[in-house]
Amino acid sequence: VKNAEQILKFSGFKVGMICGGEELKYQKAMLRKNPEIIVGTPGRLAEHIAHKSTDFSGLEFLVLDEADRMLDMGLSDDVLKITNTCRTERQTLLFSATMEQKGLRHLIKQVILGDAEEIYIDEKPNAINQQMLIADDFKHKEKLLLALLQKAEFEKAIVFTNTKARATQLDNFLRYNKFRVGALHGDITQDQRKVTLDHFRQGRTSILVATDVAARGLDIPGVELVVNIDMAYSGDEYLHRIGRTGRANSEGKAVSM
Repeated sequence: VKNAEQILKFSGFKVGMICGGEELKYQKAMLRKNPEIIVGTPGRLAEHIAHKSTDFSGLEFLVLDEADRMLDMGLSDDVLKITNTCRTERQTLLFSATMEQKGLRHLIKQVILGDAEEIYIDEKPNAINQQMLIADDFKHKEKLLLALLQKAEFEKAIVFTNTKARATQLDNFLRYNKFRVGALHGDITQDQRKVTLDHFRQGRTSILVATDVAARGLDIPGVELVVNIDMAYSGDEYLHRIGRTGRANSEGKAVSM
C-alpha cells in the first residue's frame, strides 16, 4: 500500500487496504468511498464479497501476486470468489518467482487466467553465499546460531523456523542473550506485524525470527544474513527464504542447519 501511495502521490488516485486485523465496518466505510486501487488479502476480500460490501463489476485490472502460494495454502476458493465477481473484460496479471507444480499451473491458467500469455524473465541471480552447518539436535542449533550471530558482520538478519512455537522459543532465547530481536508468525496480529516490521526496517531491531509468513513479499534493505535453523519443507520455500537477502544487486549470506 505504501508503495502504491508513493507512486500515485500526485495522481489523485486513492488506495485502500483490505486485510485481516481491522474491523469490517471501517473497511466497508473505506470501500464506499470507491478507491481506484485496492490492495488486499483473499480471505478478507472474500468476506466483503459475502457481506455484499464490494462491487468489482467495473474492475479493469486484477493482479494476483504469489497466486501459486495462495492456491497452495488452500485459498483457491477465496481467489475464485474474487475472480468470479470481477467483470470478464479485464486484464489479469499474475506474478510469481516459483510456479512449477503442474496442478497449480493448470488451475491458474485454465480457471483464473484463461488463455494467458506467459512471460519469463531470466535474470542472473544476485550473489548469495550459501552454507550448511551440521547439528546434533535443536539445542546444538541454538549454540551454533548464537556463535554465528556473535561473529558474523551484518546489518540485519532473518532466522527462519518451521513452527510458531519454535519462533517464539528462539525469540525468547535471543532476547535472553541480549540481541535486539522481533518475531513474526501466524499468531501475530496485523497491528503487531506492522510494528515488528517497522522496528526491523528502522534498525531498532537487527534480527527477525520468522516462519514462512515472511518468506515471500518481504523486501527490507540491509538484510545481509538469512539463517534456516529449520530446513524449509520444499525447494521453492527455500529459494524464497534465502531470497530475502542478496537483493538490489547486493551480496548476501544464507546459512542452513
